[in-house]
Amino acid sequence: MIAGKPTPILLCTALALAVSACGSDLTFPSAMPDATADGSAALDAGAPSDTPPTSDVPRTPDVPPTSDVPPTSDVPPTSDVPRTPDVPPSIDVPPTPDVPPTRDVPPSLDVPPSLDVPTRDVPVAMDVPPLMDVRPGSDIPSVDVVVADTGADVRVDVPVAIDVVDAGRCDAGAAVADPGCSFTYNAYNASASVRTNSTVAWSCTTALRTVTGNGIPDHATGTFPNSNCPNTISSRTVNATMTRNPVNTGVSSRITVLGYALNGVKFDPGTAGTCNSAGTSCSLIDNSGSWNIEALGGSAFNFGVDSNHAHVQPTGEYHYHGMPEAYLATVPTAPRLVGYALDGFPLYARYGYDTATNGCSTLRIIRSSYRVMATPSSGRPSTATYPMGTFTQDYEYVAGLGDLDECNGRFGVTPEHPAGIYHYYITDSFPFIQRCVRGTAMGGTMGPPGDGGTGGDASAPPDSGTMGPRACTSTTDCTGACPTGSRGCTCATTPMGMACAPTCTTTSDCPAGPMGMTLTCRSSVCSP
Repeated sequence: MIAGKPTPILLCTALALAVSACGSDLTFPSAMPDATADGSAALDAGAPSDTPPTSDVPRTPDVPPTSDVPPTSDVPPTSDVPRTPDVPPSIDVPPTPDVPPTRDVPPSLDVPPSLDVPTRDVPVAMDVPPLMDVRPGSDIPSVDVVVADTGADVRVDVPVAIDVVDAGRCDAGAAVADPGCSFTYNAYNASASVRTNSTVAWSCTTALRTVTGNGIPDHATGTFPNSNCPNTISSRTVNATMTRNPVNTGVSSRITVLGYALNGVKFDPGTAGTCNSAGTSCSLIDNSGSWNIEALGGSAFNFGVDSNHAHVQPTGEYHYHGMPEAYLATVPTAPRLVGYALDGFPLYARYGYDTATNGCSTLRIIRSSYRVMATPSSGRPSTATYPMGTFTQDYEYVAGLGDLDECNGRFGVTPEHPAGIYHYYITDSFPFIQRCVRGTAMGGTMGPPGDGGTGGDASAPPDSGTMGPRACTSTTDCTGACPTGSRGCTCATTPMGMACAPTCTTTSDCPAGPMGMTLTCRSSVCSP
């Protein structure tokens, strides 16, 4: 006999004895009864409970009854599990423990609504709030979030300081390096009106920032000289210093030379152009009238500026009056740091964050808070001849009209200063480049801001003071107007309009012009 199983001989003997004992009244079913719902076979009434069923698969006596097997709480009813042919029907078979859940992401995972990512393969070590709620400078720990995004993994680090360096995205990372301490450039500018090297170098100590260079732009320029700007671009010595720790005094101070672009070109928004109150005497270089002519925004005068809103002073210095478009093309990241004002605060151009203190907000064009006045100021030249917007005094500052204060500045975060700093903007409308600063400049011509509406000295002295001849309508206007040593002085047509000019027969008769400018004898008068 094999342990645990009856032999066929003994089974037949037992059946024979049972037949002889019970007689012919004992009958056998022709087939096994169907299994009941609990998996056991149904026996004839009156059959002993310890009699094994007459199934083809004998019960193994060593297998404990199903009541001795503790149920597994996670196991579905046995009716859902297919029966293994070699296992007695009364045994409950638990599911294989290694079967994974039917979904890859646990139901309890909290995916922030602002992250539009699929729920597959998103391992997250902790719940992360939506990125839009993370503010620059907020005191939160760094968190790594790995998301599956169209098959490519993207790692987003959320540190203490938020840095946004691309429109429409909120990238986290360290502050962008300050180029105003390390930027250098020395390359040939092949532009037809330049054709020389552009050189610049920025350096820093703990307290100071210094720029040196030759003032030659690093981009293409317009044609100079031209009919409205008779000056040629030439190298000039640039050497300016500003503080690295600027303080917003809350007081606006007027300044002539605002500062320098990172390429070493000067920001100098004012002009020497003026008109008298009657509007009968105007000059673009004389700076003697009481109404200051704007280089940009008006149609009555032409200062010969190029597409970079720049032109050339008689000294040969190329300088910006407004948005330096060609230079912006070399600074592709927005918001664009383009330079520094002489009070030490950074200067950006055109774009900034919609919410000044939220580096995750949308980038958009920043607006000045100036507008053309509805009514001309008293004593202004005729608007029929000089439309509103011609003079600096035609504009007024209205707090809250745009995004900026009267010096075209505001406090906010930038890529270089994720914790926030007061900074200026070059804008597409007046004042274009601001005419005042909020800090203390270490260079430039300083003075109280103009009142912008009563005539007089309401704008910064432009282009280094009196740089050209006196405007005139007749020779009687020219008494004492020409340089000492001139043979004579007359009112003549010059490249800069009607102006007092020395008379001559040859160039040797011409004295030195303003700021050392060379004058040439043309049509019996000396002119640039």
